[in-house]
Amino acid sequence: RSRRDGFHLAILAIHHLPHHDVYALLLEIARARGIPLIDLRQYILGLGANPEDAHFRHDSHWSPQGHQWAAQAVLAHLAEREVCAQKVG
Repeated sequence: RSRRDGFHLAILAIHHLPHHDVYALLLEIARARGIPLIDLRQYILGLGANPEDAHFRHDSHWSPQGHQWAAQAVLAHLAEREVCAQKVG
């Protein structure tokens, strides 16, 4: 249906998911279906930052920094694939 409607699907794996067995399963499912997985933990580590700063100290909800990193990771994913590139025709 995504091909028919012209949209792209991606999965954002939250920063603490790689610590759980479900991450390997999610990655396997995504790869089998050709769905890109955006690994927020790897994105944060690539910035030289601490993934623990993505959520509040005593709460698992994202902090403002976590929201910013998630948005940046998705934007980087879109930019790398030119998903939102303007078509000139």
